[in-house]
Amino acid sequence: MREGLRDSDLRVLSEAAGLSLYRATKLGDFDPFEPISDRILTMLRVGATHAGQVQRRFVLLLDRRGDRFTLADPGGQGLVTMTRRMLDAAWKNGTSKGALWLGTLGRHLDCAPIVP
Repeated sequence: MREGLRDSDLRVLSEAAGLSLYRATKLGDFDPFEPISDRILTMLRVGATHAGQVQRRFVLLLDRRGDRFTLADPGGQGLVTMTRRMLDAAWKNGTSKGALWLGTLGRHLDCAPIVP
């Protein structure tokens, strides 16, 4: 598939694992990198430019300590640490048709939609 995973693909994969995936359709005036709960992970679509093209992939935000974030990046380098500035730039580089992608992932009973 040329454009990679879609929202529908992620939903099917999460359902098969007994997880709930929610996607934010509006990003208000809240910090998207602020942890919601210790049982809900934030998922972002980030991008990196290689050979003049943007390669997009999904990452999970595992931990935040001040200005440093630990991410699970299975399509990239695995477990990585980034500063807020680096993460914000990668997130903005992952836009598709001008839209940032932000979601939450958790167990069925624990996960709730993002409420700004």
